Amino acid sequence: MNRKLYSTIIRLCPTLVLVIFFIGSALAQDLPQQGLLPVHYFSQKEYDALAQNWDVTQDKRGIMYFANNNTVLEYDGVNWRKIPVTDGANVRSIDVDANGRIYLGAQNEFGYLASDSIGQMDYVSLSSRLDAENATFDFIWGTHVTNQGVIFQAADYIFIYHGDSLRILYPETSYHKAFYIKGEYYTRQVGIGLTRLENDQQILVPGCGIFADINIFGMIPVSNGRIVIVTESDGLYMMDPGNEGGTINRLITNIEDILLQVELYNAVKIDENRISLGTWGNGVIVVDTLWNLVTLLDKYSGLQDQIVTEQFVDRSGNLWLTLSNGISRVEINSQLSYYSDQAGILGAVQSISRFNNTIYVATLRGLYYLDKDAVNDRLSGINTPVFKVVPGLEETECWDIITFRYNQEELLLVVLNDNIAQIDLKNQWSYVLEEIPWTLYQSKLDPARVYVGLENGLASIYREDNKWKIEGRIEGIDEEIRQLSEDFIGNLWLGTPNYVVVKVNILSFDDENKIEGIRVTRYDSTQGLPDGPFIFSQARGPLMIATDKGLYKYMAHLNMFKPDSTFGDQFGDGSRWIHRIVGEPETDIWMVTARGGHKPYEVGYLKELGPTDYEWIEYPFRKISEELIHSVYFDFDGVVWLGGDEGLYRYDNTVNKDFEVTYSAMIRNISLSRGDIIFGGTYFDEAGISSLEQPAVLKPSLPYSKNSLVFIYAAQSGADESYLEFSYFLEGNDDGWSAWTNESKKEYTNLHEGEYVFRVKARNMYGKESIEATYTFTILAPWYRKWWAYVLYVILATFIVYFIVKIYTRQLREIIRERTAEVVRQKDELEVQKEEIEEKNEDIMASIKYAQKIQTALLPPEESLADLELDGFVLFLPRDIVSGDFYWLGQKNGKPITVAADCTGHGVPGAFMSMLGLSILNNIVIERDEVSASEILDELRRQVITHLRQKGEEGEQKDGMDLALHIIDKKNMKIEFAGANNPLILIRNDELIQIRGDRMPIGIHVLSDQPFENNEMEIQKDDVFYIFSDGFQDQFGGPKGKKFMIKNMKDLFLEIYRKPMEEQKKILYDTLIDWMKVGKTEQVDDVVLIGVRI
Repeated sequence: MNRKLYSTIIRLCPTLVLVIFFIGSALAQDLPQQGLLPVHYFSQKEYDALAQNWDVTQDKRGIMYFANNNTVLEYDGVNWRKIPVTDGANVRSIDVDANGRIYLGAQNEFGYLASDSIGQMDYVSLSSRLDAENATFDFIWGTHVTNQGVIFQAADYIFIYHGDSLRILYPETSYHKAFYIKGEYYTRQVGIGLTRLENDQQILVPGCGIFADINIFGMIPVSNGRIVIVTESDGLYMMDPGNEGGTINRLITNIEDILLQVELYNAVKIDENRISLGTWGNGVIVVDTLWNLVTLLDKYSGLQDQIVTEQFVDRSGNLWLTLSNGISRVEINSQLSYYSDQAGILGAVQSISRFNNTIYVATLRGLYYLDKDAVNDRLSGINTPVFKVVPGLEETECWDIITFRYNQEELLLVVLNDNIAQIDLKNQWSYVLEEIPWTLYQSKLDPARVYVGLENGLASIYREDNKWKIEGRIEGIDEEIRQLSEDFIGNLWLGTPNYVVVKVNILSFDDENKIEGIRVTRYDSTQGLPDGPFIFSQARGPLMIATDKGLYKYMAHLNMFKPDSTFGDQFGDGSRWIHRIVGEPETDIWMVTARGGHKPYEVGYLKELGPTDYEWIEYPFRKISEELIHSVYFDFDGVVWLGGDEGLYRYDNTVNKDFEVTYSAMIRNISLSRGDIIFGGTYFDEAGISSLEQPAVLKPSLPYSKNSLVFIYAAQSGADESYLEFSYFLEGNDDGWSAWTNESKKEYTNLHEGEYVFRVKARNMYGKESIEATYTFTILAPWYRKWWAYVLYVILATFIVYFIVKIYTRQLREIIRERTAEVVRQKDELEVQKEEIEEKNEDIMASIKYAQKIQTALLPPEESLADLELDGFVLFLPRDIVSGDFYWLGQKNGKPITVAADCTGHGVPGAFMSMLGLSILNNIVIERDEVSASEILDELRRQVITHLRQKGEEGEQKDGMDLALHIIDKKNMKIEFAGANNPLILIRNDELIQIRGDRMPIGIHVLSDQPFENNEMEIQKDDVFYIFSDGFQDQFGGPKGKKFMIKNMKDLFLEIYRKPMEEQKKILYDTLIDWMKVGKTEQVDDVVLIGVRI
């Protein structure tokens, strides 16, 4: 029947019943293959009021309001509040005007909500204006904001509040229900029918007298200006107010049998394509505009109560249901639905496939199929899709399934624990291959072949003449194979759970087309792979491998694997563990992944924005982020099935879900730390209507004693509240925005005086950020930091300073007098002490100078070198008057003996040690007939230890000396050398030779029991020898103030050794003096240096 013919029949036969038939069963309606929608149930315990709720609306801030049996409930997305009504009246109806003002009707009460002076919502009664005659009217069943005013409908009254006036209308009989549709206000009067309000007159709608005894519970505007009338138990009617004279017709649909089983109690238009019919006792029936059944919301769908008193669609598209026991919010636009164990599926889902136009699911507890014709104890005439187990495969571990299609033949192959089974189109199943399989792969190059990944190898089966040829295991492969894939050139890639990827190049087939020759290549970390397991994909051409460290690609020319950032750096930088990757060239690429391999998991797909530009879409699936998904299956018409540890999910991207709905964060309460409320959570305008802007009267200036505040905030984002996060920033105190947190409360203590702006924003589960909320306030300075306090401080300080100065001056004069006398006395004493000190100093200096004379007398004169027939010099430079360094010259049996020594300490202490050393050396040489260099040092050490009474005890002073000694035997042209920590330098023919002394001193030491080494060597004419203390090399100076160092000494020796010995001495002296002058340093140690030429 075309539309023109239909209109003609309607005009000719206004009482004709309109019958609409659709192709399909007139006796039964199949529910779409949709799982459970997300339903959030708010219990009586949660909102802390009576169980029964009657109506619901939402203000422009996003806050939800509910007509509860004894209060108005307010829900901001985080917290519930109760707004009491006069005398605890039972609230029955609620509505909101364009400005956001909430109006409500209750038992013998009606009025509105307004904010008080600190932003707390209160009830304001309008019914209190009524005279006693009209004050008792029982329940207000309908509250409607209309273009004629706010209309409150009771059984025997209509109250119209407009401007500031209140008008009353009365029925001819009594009112049942009222509706405001498309600018018209309708009421049904019992025994009369449906009337329309015009200029305070209630006019019967043409043709609507038929509702005199039929209860109307809903009116829904549809296309072409028509209105669907929903009756309690008499089905649906179509009203066309625009048609001349009006028409009203009975509407017969293919859900007629369903409607006749229920009591319809309310209706709401979800969007342009769907209508929701609420029932008293059977939940909600959702249909499309062609009256096909879309879904049924009842106890099987997650409703805790099936008595639905009212419905409301919020601005995020959610369907709110007030119930006889509680409140439910249904994400009616959810793209994701869920099949739980209630739908028949048991066990963790491992694999999904469509076979014989039916969805099959493999779990660890059996193989299940979706029976769309199943019937249960829901409404008669509704076939509810449920999953049923395949007979014979109950409680059987099923690991993988594929739909095998070849030569117009279709089979379902199932991986069992120890076998592979097949199911044919007659639903008969049988075993195919007895092995321990993991996975199956139908070859794309030869679709008749199916590869089987085994626990310890690879097998193949081949379809020929509608039978399976068991080709058996493929030799050379013994790994556990979890996944298989073919590349475009015919290589077969095998994924293992460990560290190895196997590539199988099939080289040849035998006469029966069985694989005969293969080449196996294994790849591991040496070719760039991280740890397994490994999953393959060729969704965008080149082979990709999903690993514990992201995506990798195979570089054939290098025979290596490299991280793959084709889909973004986050998938190639090693930060993501990728559990699954699924995709075909014509589909999106789906992945199951996690950062660092830990929860929350991410399920999502890559949206291609350009040839090399992709967007990772995961926010629609955050509700299942705590669950690991094992299987992703692409179905028809944008449907993707997801299976995991907790069951099965169905994703439908054709569902219009708006993830970008704008919403606002709200500051809901501000209190002092001791609990006093300074802001109750509602900004308001001049008329007292709720607003999102903070009015000037709510920008407080708080005394300093109230400088610790607690902020509570919320947001009605339209998404699951458990994922809601907040970030805050107190301008004037914080450096920037806080990290995101689930906490909806922030406390600040001991704020300094100043102006502040508290800012807060929310982020919902889809990552959408809210409009931020702000609260401006000022903390006043304490009285002791007021300007007048500072003036007072200055005045007081001036007086205090004045009196302090006066008192201090008087005391100072007395102190000066006393101190002057004391200074005079002390001066006299100091003069006496000075004279005594000078006298003692002269005595000490005289003693030191006398000691110098003694030391000088003990030291052999430099001329002794000539007496010993030696060509040499002695450079002796004490740091102080007397020296801790000394030299000694002597001979025994015609052999000259030369010593350069460095005693512990400087000055007088060092001089005592040097004199002790000189004395002992004289005795050793005189008393012995024959001596060697080492024997002299051994005996010198023994006598020093004896004279100093050294025992090597802890804490004992380690006095002693370092020295170098050589004995020259000119007759035999030999030299003996022994050293205690100090070396001998020999230069011969431009070559410098260093003969090291023993690493121990003359004195007590851990090696005191060991004799010194006697070094003997032949000498030649013109050999030059140097022995010395450490004073020269350790002298600080030069341009950088550093030590001269032994290396520089050696370089200097090589530079000057050919010069006459006296000239060498002068050069060495001048060099040292210049070194100290440049560095502006003083001599730091005694210096002794002896040079001898043969």
